[in-house]
Amino acid sequence: MSKNFGLNQLAEILDKKEEGTLADNGYAKRTARVKAPIDSKGLTGFTKQQSLVIDMPVTKEKVSCVLMELDPLKCTITRFNKRVQTLLKEDDPTVVSLLHSIEENGQRDPVLAHVVNKDGNSCHKIIYGSRRRYVAELISKKQGECFKLRAWVANKVISDVDQKALADSENRDRANISAWEQGQYLVGVAQQNPSWLQNRIADAESVTQKTISMYFKMATLPESIVALMDSPSAISLKSGCKIAKQLQGLSNIQPQDLIEDLSKDAPFSSSSQLSRAIASIVHEGSVKNKSHGRKKEVIVDKNGQIRARLGVHRSIEDQYKIDVFHLSQPEYRELVVALKKVLS
Repeated sequence: MSKNFGLNQLAEILDKKEEGTLADNGYAKRTARVKAPIDSKGLTGFTKQQSLVIDMPVTKEKVSCVLMELDPLKCTITRFNKRVQTLLKEDDPTVVSLLHSIEENGQRDPVLAHVVNKDGNSCHKIIYGSRRRYVAELISKKQGECFKLRAWVANKVISDVDQKALADSENRDRANISAWEQGQYLVGVAQQNPSWLQNRIADAESVTQKTISMYFKMATLPESIVALMDSPSAISLKSGCKIAKQLQGLSNIQPQDLIEDLSKDAPFSSSSQLSRAIASIVHEGSVKNKSHGRKKEVIVDKNGQIRARLGVHRSIEDQYKIDVFHLSQPEYRELVVALKKVLS
């Protein structure tokens, strides 16, 4: 059974449940918003062969999609999706929340994909929903069998401009792309268009030239630094620029030594914690002369999933840092035992 839906009409019948909310990074476009065609209660009455027709946001083409179940390990991500896949990690609070939501309630909202042929081989390429694909992969590993990823699969290759508009709209409607990921995207735009000045990029992205300049500065942060955070969205645009400036003054410390030392207290839940940790290294003068005897305990469940981490807090003297993720009662008791070890 098929039914035609425009993006706006479809959005009106959806009873959407957000699977993760992050702070706005100040990248509010002045262009009209495009509603992403996602599944929800409004579409659960369909027969076995669920399908819909989507009006593309830019080209206005009508594209038919069929609801399918895919192997998440066999899917790739479109280059127009700004989310940096290497920064997705299982202990990111937004990933943990999404994982528990899908485990408890199933995957309510399918991803959007199309089939791409390259060198005689075809694969499903995800236009939006890369976090859902990642979580499906985590659940597959946890269960020891493939956890199928629900996806609306287009019957044709979606144009580049429509892919970009759809991916952007979905990320705005759900968990915003982090400021650092947005910065990386804008640097890519500049590299693809070497003749464009910052004001030209600002016009293309419908933001101010000052905002573009800040994103370029934010993008100078190494990915290895961003990976030390609970989530890349824990670093805002303004604080990211401050940390980038802070790192520029560390001429006497090798980057690999800095990362190694900071990793002992990672992940950091806020940019202020990261900044204080960097400042403490500068104050002590040398990473190599610092003590490496900090105690740290990690609690994992029977499936190897991290449930708690605790250790000495780097940036607040005489305090300890504890991160917990949905502990069971036995794991709480294990946490108390581990805490006693750290304090002894």
